[in-house]
Amino acid sequence: MPPKINLTGKTFNRLTVIRYKENKKGKRWWECVCICGNKTTAATDSLQGGNTGSCGCYKRSGLHKTHGLSKLSEFRIWAGITKRCYNSNSPAFKRYGGRGITMSPEWRASFKNFYDDIGPRPTKKHTVERTDTNGPYAGWNCRWATRTEQARNTRRNHLLTFNSKTLCLAEWAEELGMGYGTLQSRISRHWPIEKAFFTPVNHNMGPQKHQGWITKTRKTPDAGSIAATVAFTQRTVTTPAEETKAE
Repeated sequence: MPPKINLTGKTFNRLTVIRYKENKKGKRWWECVCICGNKTTAATDSLQGGNTGSCGCYKRSGLHKTHGLSKLSEFRIWAGITKRCYNSNSPAFKRYGGRGITMSPEWRASFKNFYDDIGPRPTKKHTVERTDTNGPYAGWNCRWATRTEQARNTRRNHLLTFNSKTLCLAEWAEELGMGYGTLQSRISRHWPIEKAFFTPVNHNMGPQKHQGWITKTRKTPDAGSIAATVAFTQRTVTTPAEETKAE
């Protein structure tokens, strides 16, 4: 009788399932190949529960002995990366291993290799960032970064190019001294870039609800200072209110 759950092709730590093998003593067993090249068999519950993750080579190598390093936050981060890349039961697997994100063989084989390459975590706010978001977790593609820094490197980031300068939306908002929500709202409503950048934000009534965004009261720089900051040529921009009056 074929198994209800097909694990063929799925990866569990160091093991990749090749095919269903047999039903033995009430358990369904799978033939797997280890990253070391050896083949072994494992039961469904052992694979999915994380009890079996290699052909035995990992334990024999002594790499599981971290000599106290497992208490470090870096170890938990490394274990989390391994889980989301290779454990199909992980909620994050779809966004990582499920779309082809892997770890370098050196990092996957040993936490020590990971730690030696990337170094200690600078602060609790830092996590591992991949420079190429479609690339692997590897020494050449990773660094410690804060959530804010990583937000500028997301696959969904909106890049804007103006006057031969390309920045993400968050960086433009910082340069312009404008709220991120305000700028995003304008761009999403297809405002021309000049208009989105230079139209003053109306703060006359305090905190405003602006097209679904809440904008806090703050001092807004004039168009001249904005132009100087981003090295643009100042030009006249008609505000929405002025357009209404003109009509």
